[in-house]
Amino acid sequence: MKVKIEELNLETTLEDVCLSFELEEEEVLEGLSNNQEYFEGPAGDGVTFYKIDKDVLEMEFNFERGFWEETMYHINHLKVVKDNQFMLIIKDSWYGEDEGEDVGYTSFEALNNRECEPDSLKGGEYEEKFFMTDKEEEHYYHLRNEELIDRDSKYQEFYIEKVENFDSDKWIKEWITTGRGSYIQSTGW
Repeated sequence: MKVKIEELNLETTLEDVCLSFELEEEEVLEGLSNNQEYFEGPAGDGVTFYKIDKDVLEMEFNFERGFWEETMYHINHLKVVKDNQFMLIIKDSWYGEDEGEDVGYTSFEALNNRECEPDSLKGGEYEEKFFMTDKEEEHYYHLRNEELIDRDSKYQEFYIEKVENFDSDKWIKEWITTGRGSYIQSTGW
């Protein structure tokens, strides 16, 4: 049986998915039988299957539940992505006060590939964003480390990218211009 993963622009087999995500094919197929429209994997794994037709399933990921490392581990162990791994970029907004003034920042964490991590930006969720000088970036990390600014998780967003040929400078410039990279999910309200 084919499985389409639109978020990754991939197509693989149910066998490949079940091996990687440690699921039982029979359980997935049984969960979709009896005219069920979808099947959610075990609690916490963030995987949902949708029946498209009798020979094709669609698979989606829910990063809002956490378990980011585990989900990316399983994605990158699919046979179909063996030679072209994926990474998850998590966008966060940070707010607080600095010497009596409100400040905001936007950070990006490349979860399973730190060397590809895009630059953090000056400017919060609804503010214009700017690249920081080395001194400004050092001050931003000082504010974070001293817990003078806090992450607001309602603005958290997830982007999934292929590691091969990823250019963080190009990606962040496109993100600033369009406000989105390969956006897949938001925890916003």
